[in-house]
Amino acid sequence: MAKPCILYDYMRLVTQQNKVTMDPNQLASRLANLGIEHAEVIQVFIFHHSFSNGHTEAVPYSGRLLTKTHGIQYNLNNIPLDLKDILVAYLENIKA
Repeated sequence: MAKPCILYDYMRLVTQQNKVTMDPNQLASRLANLGIEHAEVIQVFIFHHSFSNGHTEAVPYSGRLLTKTHGIQYNLNNIPLDLKDILVAYLENIKA
């Protein structure tokens, strides 16, 4: 079982109370241009969501390890809708 992640839980609650939508291209662009501190939060959200839903993959949602940057690249088509909603809520909260 995943340990609590307060910010993730808060963003999930925000999405349940006030659903904000975003064009997939805009979402991809905003995610690609995040600073490292916010990109790390997004990564935590992705892993937390995966583990909270019983997934055990080392790199969830068919992410691809990037050898040069040591990051992970995701295709938004592989990210569950409820997780995308959480990511949108976070981006709106930080105005990134």
